[in-house]
Amino acid sequence: RQEVARIGAEMNRYRTANKDILNSMRQAMNDQFDRWKFSPEEKRATKLIMQGLTFKEISGRLNKSEKTIRNQSLSIYEKAGMTGRHDLAAFFLLDILDIDE
Repeated sequence: RQEVARIGAEMNRYRTANKDILNSMRQAMNDQFDRWKFSPEEKRATKLIMQGLTFKEISGRLNKSEKTIRNQSLSIYEKAGMTGRHDLAAFFLLDILDIDE
């Protein structure tokens, strides 16, 4: 319990210290979603996919069938030219993490 509180406090410090950077990153991601021509529904699903939620969890949050979310994810990956959720997350994280390919 103390560990959860400590991590939560650390997360809040991180978010506060980097508020402007995080807002810029969020905007850059949304701009990329627009370049990929994601619908508003696809944008919402993409954010949940990138958070690591299962299709079942996403379908519950978005009040859609799991099959709809699976089909939507395939459309997302196709529009972005990615093969799956890991490629999609890596697209945004590689430059931030500064990992040599």
